[in-house]
Amino acid sequence: MRLLALILFVLSVSACSTHHLVKPIDMQTGKFSSYEQISEADIKIYKPIDHFDKVPFILLRAYAYHEPEKHYKFMVDSLKLLGVENVMSDADLTKLIIKNNLSAQVNSLKNPIALNNLSKIVGPFLILEFVTIPKYGSVWEQALIVSNPFSVESVLRMERTKTYMMHYDNEFNYPVLDLLNSWVKESKELSKTKPKDQRNELGA
Repeated sequence: MRLLALILFVLSVSACSTHHLVKPIDMQTGKFSSYEQISEADIKIYKPIDHFDKVPFILLRAYAYHEPEKHYKFMVDSLKLLGVENVMSDADLTKLIIKNNLSAQVNSLKNPIALNNLSKIVGPFLILEFVTIPKYGSVWEQALIVSNPFSVESVLRMERTKTYMMHYDNEFNYPVLDLLNSWVKESKELSKTKPKDQRNELGA
């Protein structure tokens, strides 16, 4: 029954809604979507950082059960709309590590200690994870996590369970992007206004 429900859900997503459609932020509202927003109860951690201008790149780990490759590209393109140009995948970062002979210090991209070592070498990069996976029937689970490998802590974390209704992007993607956009804007503003001698640049 669960498999049948998943098949029906995927077919309904494909037939009845747009999905992974990159669109510009509405200039009047400053949001991707006026359809709905993430509830405060689903936002577990929200801590803008004061050194966003020092972040060399964001390591993106995005996965969706429905069209995972398209979902990843959607996130890369959407991050550009937020002013985040330097986005890397695990494969990109692996090539960078090998090219710069850092394999001894960074032997795994899944190991927090190795990622901590890398952040000390290349600068305070961030890890962004955005996952949408099925739970049962038309109910899905989502998580958005931005973490700082230097301090080994999350600076933004959203977790929610949601029932799919009609419009995939309006219900699953744009509200999450709006939350991320708010966090990025506040981090950029904090980076501008906080005196440099008071900044916590490495997130320690």
